[in-house]
Amino acid sequence: MQGGAPGLKRRKIIIGQKEEVRQWAFGCYFSGCISDELQRRQKFSSGESCAINNAAAPPPAIVAISDSSVHLWVLGQSDVSWSDKPGGRRNHFEYEIYMKDCLILWGRDPRDKPAVNGNVLQAGAHEYQFQYVLPKSLPSSFESQDVQFKGRVHYILRAKLDTPDESVRSNSDRIFLVLSVMDLNKEHSAGESVQLRREKQMCCCCCKSGPISCVLRLDRTGYVPGEDINLDAELSNMSRKEVAASYVTMQQIVHYHAHGISRMTSSDIFRISGGKIKCGDNAFYHDIIHIPPLPPSRLDGCRLIDIDYVITIGVQPTGNGAAVEVNVPIVIGTVPLNFVVPQGLSVSPSFSRYSHSSGEIEDYGAQDFERGKFQHVYTYYKSLYKRAETMSITEVT
Repeated sequence: MQGGAPGLKRRKIIIGQKEEVRQWAFGCYFSGCISDELQRRQKFSSGESCAINNAAAPPPAIVAISDSSVHLWVLGQSDVSWSDKPGGRRNHFEYEIYMKDCLILWGRDPRDKPAVNGNVLQAGAHEYQFQYVLPKSLPSSFESQDVQFKGRVHYILRAKLDTPDESVRSNSDRIFLVLSVMDLNKEHSAGESVQLRREKQMCCCCCKSGPISCVLRLDRTGYVPGEDINLDAELSNMSRKEVAASYVTMQQIVHYHAHGISRMTSSDIFRISGGKIKCGDNAFYHDIIHIPPLPPSRLDGCRLIDIDYVITIGVQPTGNGAAVEVNVPIVIGTVPLNFVVPQGLSVSPSFSRYSHSSGEIEDYGAQDFERGKFQHVYTYYKSLYKRAETMSITEVT
């Protein structure tokens, strides 16, 4: 976003309704208008309210602007970057463009040469309507949380007052969010239960010992944010070594790709640790993992960033032995499985953000966006979460 130029007081880019968070799926369109007021005022609107104010000192009054044009650029791209190590000399960077379209709202095409007696924008208020249809197969908005590895998918509306007079020419950017639809009902095996087992034969002082085994059970592998994962695990220690610790995690794994080179980062969404398991003992776990607002799996449509989610149950034997783990990939979507939603019940998501550092979930509304508090937000099915809470209370009572 750039500050106001002489002759420009205020600029607004408005999309949709005031109460809506600016989030669209591909194939949708947004529309609105741009209104301009010379002599220190300019306003962009598109059917919703989101102001970008320029608090510059009062400039001289301008009667008219010669050879002027009003353009709205719709931009979308992803980019990734990282260094081989902190402070490393070799940097990796790549980007891909999804949209770079210019809507000519008034005046000439930006590719045309300026005319000697071109369009004249008179002082006063001016309003320009616009409409744009999002292309198909756009990836969802995303921004990585890692310090070393940077990756993002972002979309921008850029309003431009174009004129040979550099003192009046100005740009204003307006970020908007895209959330592609990922229907779990179309994902293979998302509604099927899964059970995986792993066993490792241990050795003790060059003598063969019994095995350590882990069994992980999930009622299904497809979920939407706001749901709970019901997890059952069985740990068996038939070895001569004591198990020092056990753990259950849900991780978000992000792969970054640039010019044939890939890097991976992981972050814990959920982690709980268990105690020791003595030789010859078993341990049984039943955990509930709540899914916060998260970007959908895979990040379809983006070839530079992949997102996966994995549930892991593991045990760490005493000594220097490697951990024994069972990993089950799960799919995070935006549309819940049909059999999860009771017949006759209509559910719709809110939009919320999740903090990886604090673990907090924060509701997000248009007023936050208007105050400049931009964050990537995702679908969050509060109704499914509240229903699960109510059912748990009913079962207890």
